[in-house]
Amino acid sequence: SRRRSGPSRMQLARAMMRALVALAAAAAALPGAAALKLDVAAGVENSPEVQAAMIMSAMLPQHGPQASAELEGKMNKAGQIIYDAYSLLQSASNSVEEAQEQLRTHSHMESAAANLAKGEQMVKQGHASLSKGQAMAREAENALQATADPLGPPPEAPKSWANVDAMARRAAGKERSLRTRVADLKSDAKHAGLSLAQVSLPQEETVSVDKVAEEQDAKLLDFLSKY
Repeated sequence: SRRRSGPSRMQLARAMMRALVALAAAAAALPGAAALKLDVAAGVENSPEVQAAMIMSAMLPQHGPQASAELEGKMNKAGQIIYDAYSLLQSASNSVEEAQEQLRTHSHMESAAANLAKGEQMVKQGHASLSKGQAMAREAENALQATADPLGPPPEAPKSWANVDAMARRAAGKERSLRTRVADLKSDAKHAGLSLAQVSLPQEETVSVDKVAEEQDAKLLDFLSKY
């Protein structure tokens, strides 16, 4: 059967209620409104249309649409990807700090170049993972908002979605900080006579998202509990 188009009875009732409230407010601002206030109020209240609208409004749900199991699963996956990105960026930070110390003390300069190159590589991997997670989270949020009733309460996202957003913001902030530090250290390395272009990371030094995720999973609940 063909799906009906146009507003439902409940939507019309709610729209009528809002229009009557707006009309009463406008009338109250007119000269002589005080004398008519009680009559207008009684007439509006006793109007069959208003009474029907009030009854139907009471029957309407007081909460907005909830996220489906599919959307919750998608957001959970996005949160894990974003956390993996944060873990990569944290590992990158460790390598960059080590390179910074080696450059400062002019010790193990070859290792400093390798650590800096490794840190820069992990920043790029973390960025790619973070972008993927953020895109997935936006898709889930947009899909939830698409279920909104224009005349009803807004959709209600699970509280855990705020944790994902906080994690993404923290990861993005760490990435920005690391990119600045890497750029500064590359300049310092250049002045020290080091060339990162000549540094090639061994295959075993390539850090995978899965490996870092396995090492950091034990800290996930503790991380989330801070938000």
